[in-house]
Amino acid sequence: MFNIFNKGKKRQMNRLIITALICAPVILPAQTIDNNQSAPGIDWKIIQTAHYRIIFPSEISTDAERVANNLEYLYPAIGKTLKTKPEKWPIVLNSRNAVTNGYVTLIPKKSEWYATPGHDNEMSLPLDFYDVLAIHEGRHMVQTDKNNRGFNRIMYIFNGNIALLGMQYYSVPMWFFEGDAVGTETALTESGRGRTPSFGMEIRANLLSGISTPYHKAYMRSYQDYFPNHYRLGYYMTTYVRRNFGGDAWNRVLEMTAKRSYNPFAFSQSLKKVTGKKSVAIYDATMNDLTSLWQKQSAGAPITEATILTDTKPDVWTNYKYPAYREDASILALKSGLADPATIVAVFADGREEKICQTEAVGRISYGKNLITWSEESPNIRWANDVHSDVFIYDLSKRQYKSITTNGHFFSPAISPDDSQIATVEFDSIRKCALVLLDAQTGQILQRFPNSDNYFFRNPSFSPDSKQIVFTRQQFQGVALSVLSLETGEVTDILPESFENIQHPVFYGRYILYESPYSGIDNLYAVDTVSHERFQVTSRKFGTFYPCVSSDGKRILFSDYNVSGHSLAEMPLDSLNWKPLSAVFRNLVNYSEPMIAQEQGIGFFNEEKLLKNRYEIRDYRPLSHLLNVHSWYFYPSSVNSTFGVISNDLLNTTAVSALMTYNANEKSGGYEAYISYAGLYSIIDAGLRYDNRVSTATTFSETEEDYWTERGYSIGFRIPLDLSVDYHNKSLEVSTSLSYLSVNRREDTQSEFDGKVIPVSFQANYTWYDTPAPRDIYPPHAFSVSLSTSHTLPNSDSRASIGSTTATLRFPGFAKHHSFGITGTTEFQSADDYRFASAVQFPRGYEVVDCNRLYDGALTYSLPLFYPDFALGSLFYLKRIRATSFIDIGRGELGAIQKNYTSAGFELWNDCHFLDLLAVPVSLGARFSYRLDEKNWLINFIFGI
Repeated sequence: MFNIFNKGKKRQMNRLIITALICAPVILPAQTIDNNQSAPGIDWKIIQTAHYRIIFPSEISTDAERVANNLEYLYPAIGKTLKTKPEKWPIVLNSRNAVTNGYVTLIPKKSEWYATPGHDNEMSLPLDFYDVLAIHEGRHMVQTDKNNRGFNRIMYIFNGNIALLGMQYYSVPMWFFEGDAVGTETALTESGRGRTPSFGMEIRANLLSGISTPYHKAYMRSYQDYFPNHYRLGYYMTTYVRRNFGGDAWNRVLEMTAKRSYNPFAFSQSLKKVTGKKSVAIYDATMNDLTSLWQKQSAGAPITEATILTDTKPDVWTNYKYPAYREDASILALKSGLADPATIVAVFADGREEKICQTEAVGRISYGKNLITWSEESPNIRWANDVHSDVFIYDLSKRQYKSITTNGHFFSPAISPDDSQIATVEFDSIRKCALVLLDAQTGQILQRFPNSDNYFFRNPSFSPDSKQIVFTRQQFQGVALSVLSLETGEVTDILPESFENIQHPVFYGRYILYESPYSGIDNLYAVDTVSHERFQVTSRKFGTFYPCVSSDGKRILFSDYNVSGHSLAEMPLDSLNWKPLSAVFRNLVNYSEPMIAQEQGIGFFNEEKLLKNRYEIRDYRPLSHLLNVHSWYFYPSSVNSTFGVISNDLLNTTAVSALMTYNANEKSGGYEAYISYAGLYSIIDAGLRYDNRVSTATTFSETEEDYWTERGYSIGFRIPLDLSVDYHNKSLEVSTSLSYLSVNRREDTQSEFDGKVIPVSFQANYTWYDTPAPRDIYPPHAFSVSLSTSHTLPNSDSRASIGSTTATLRFPGFAKHHSFGITGTTEFQSADDYRFASAVQFPRGYEVVDCNRLYDGALTYSLPLFYPDFALGSLFYLKRIRATSFIDIGRGELGAIQKNYTSAGFELWNDCHFLDLLAVPVSLGARFSYRLDEKNWLINFIFGI
């Protein structure tokens, strides 16, 4: 009930009502769908099994049937140690995306798998990629269903999947989810990531170098020092618990946590009940356990001498990968790290470095006489789920780079010594793999070699005479090392299929050099192509990678890992110094070994044991499945109560939300509904709103009631475009919307507003920035511009218009990670008895006031101050303190009134985490503004994500 004492205030209230109605829908309801769709035209199919629904493009039906069989085979085992069998989950197989990935989500409930195996990353395993996803993502499904109990279940009943997802990540740390999934993939197969020495290499280097990283710094990570991601941390922590407290330990922890998940410390407290240790103590015990095991492993291992060619103790963790000798005695390599984005550099003998070009290369860089080549992801301009992989070349003489393929599916390119041809792996949208030769200048396919068994190829490399190509091939029985004769087309296996993770082979005379974890640490090996006898070439402490032989064959160059990153290293190359494989000191740290017995035992996931059932393949019609309600909410209140539902379809083309409201004071209700459809090139957003309203005004002598209805309809169109090329990230979104809003009073009431407002709006946003280094506060080079305009149509009963422009330019400051920023803003507005909401930032230090014209120019300078890496228990973790100084010069006009707004000051920001939530880093700060005209200071608290 409103206690309004006179009609003047009543008229003001009516104006406020209509202002709110106009301003809110102009931008349309919250847009709940992005551009992450597959391109139209896919013939979608579905397989229904007892426990899964597999949705896939028709061209990969054979793969989908294998996935169905493997999921059913895994079903009894995948949740054994969590004592949970997954409920029926939808699986979407995406064959058009060149990204190596898979994920599980609850909004909506599904798991989506991309088709492309890892070519040169931690997913480069001697396993079929879909087999790995079946186990890893299958375990995530189990974890999610396991968490749907206790207080989490109560939240699910009232709010659906959105609450379950939120509670899951609120109550359980990310390192558990990913670490437990990696452990499961390792225990159920012959070669999961946990068996790979390189997976734990960075942690091993830290521990054996005497570096002790506190738990919160290891988990939340740091800008100052490097610690690997939560997959690695989680694998070792979850495995430690299972090694020492049994296979069902995590089952008990999750059950107790779910019962009290409202408590942010429930996970750590439950862990203590099961193990006697909280999270920090488990981490410390894990690191102590690993230190002991890795010290024993390295104690008897011989170390081959090598010359380190780069700084052995850099100020920040830095990597030099994919090295190659150059004729001018310099070395080319891909440099990256905490302080550097991925950049090809030339390293000279005196320590100087010359930047060649920044790149977004995915995997290996290959060098010829004068050309450099690599592959990188090429996004579709509109369909984010339709990502290609194309071949790029850089001409050292012209200092230019270009893409020589378009909309391709090419990976791991290798250039011939004479720069004429490129050997590359083609893995297309129907998951067919081929080794192809491209013209190095035009990208034209010169030859495609047959692959009737559809082996998956990796890491091709030319022989010095360009007559042979060495590569690895794999299917379901591990990886083999093979050589292709370009003269005859014949393929010869040098090493047979096995689960030894062989990578990056290169020719050296009658030998082939390659990487292998054979000894328990990744090192370089050689195999005689005639006798097939094998030798160990290097035995370094932490790991050596990416071999390159000098042109005279007397030296070998490689990346040697140490606690400061991958360094360039070199040593003489003499086969007389190699050690026969039979004499190699092998000391494997099979940390996951106890889990194998806890699961299904050795040889569980064996090709001969897997199911070979045939399934009925049916059509899947996306238009018939657009409505898929996954979340709902009911918020009772003494004044306003709301019930709503949220729907997203499995292919991310349609988002729907609807809600009903009831106002107890007015004894009236209303409803709203919004829909976004992204199956067309333009995303369509539409919404409607209807409310019955009652206002009671009490004067000194009487009570008056006004009854009216508020109706709103809106429709909008937006086109999000990804224009990115290489490391230049560019996006453009253009949108327009039309709204119809009306207020209709009953004839027997006294309401002074009755009419309609029809606002139309247009907006365009363009953003361009270069990929930054992890330490960069802002990208070193960036530009953005936003244009917007809104106005009411002539047949509206009220008139208003607004137009605004904001442009920002960023460029490097005086030191690394510093950033200059220049922003210019203009806004023009015409208003009568209401105003559109301003779309631009008001000069800092001033309260926002209405202006018909606003001009603002700002200059900022941002820099990091400290990297405290300070933890206040599990409550708070502070990663970085940074500052921004600014000068704002603004001018506002309202009719004949003009006012200048000039301020200068600074902002102090804290980049931090709360309550051990890795997924939600936040920025908190304070702004100190000195207003030059008023000659006083103003302090505001600021917040960002």
